[in-house]
Amino acid sequence: MNVSSKVFHNVVVLTLAGRVDFSARTVLQSLINDTFHGYRYFVIHMQEVTFIDSSGLGALVACLTTIRRQGGIMYLVQVAPQAYELMEMTKLSHFFEICASEEEALARIEADMEQAETWSH
Repeated sequence: MNVSSKVFHNVVVLTLAGRVDFSARTVLQSLINDTFHGYRYFVIHMQEVTFIDSSGLGALVACLTTIRRQGGIMYLVQVAPQAYELMEMTKLSHFFEICASEEEALARIEADMEQAETWSH
């Protein structure tokens, strides 16, 4: 699996490419726990994922759990058809926040940030 990353207005955007399998868990957890520790909002592009198995889904579930524990939100965007089919079969498509585009995910994050700001006043 290849991962590229960028930070855009306090949002971590990760792009996954290739095979998402058992090895993905270590890589993704390291990025979330170490490299981007303290960030609350994550967008994960999955359009270039060519293969995903149950271990890869487990890695995404572990990431989501970690991010939620830290009070954050994770969006999956442009999920490749094979990955989405596996999510549907395992009923995980309802567990993840899935958006058609990065713009949609960023709009949702912006709305969440505005709501959080309203609650803090």
